[in-house]
Amino acid sequence: MVVSAISDEEDHWIKIAGVGTKLSELLFGSGRMFSVWQRILLYSNGWSLGLFPMPGGMTVVELPEGKNIPEAVKELQDVSQALMGVAK
Repeated sequence: MVVSAISDEEDHWIKIAGVGTKLSELLFGSGRMFSVWQRILLYSNGWSLGLFPMPGGMTVVELPEGKNIPEAVKELQDVSQALMGVAK
C-alpha cells in the first residue's frame, strides 16, 4: 500500500512504491527480516518517506514537503498507529 501526501497521480505512486521495493530488497540482502523492525524513516531535503512492514507486504508513506525530522517521525508514528496498531 502506498500513501502519498505529495501527489495522487498513479505514476507518482508507482515511483514511490519502487523506492519502497528497492529499500526492502536492501534489507533482505543485508539479512534483515521484516519481523525485526517496525518502521524506517528516510528523510532528505524536501521529502520524507516511511516504510512499515505488514503481513503480505509493506506500507510506504510519503509525507508533505517541508517537514523537519521530529515532525516527520511523529507523523509516521501516528500513521503507523492508525494503519496497523504499531506502538509508538
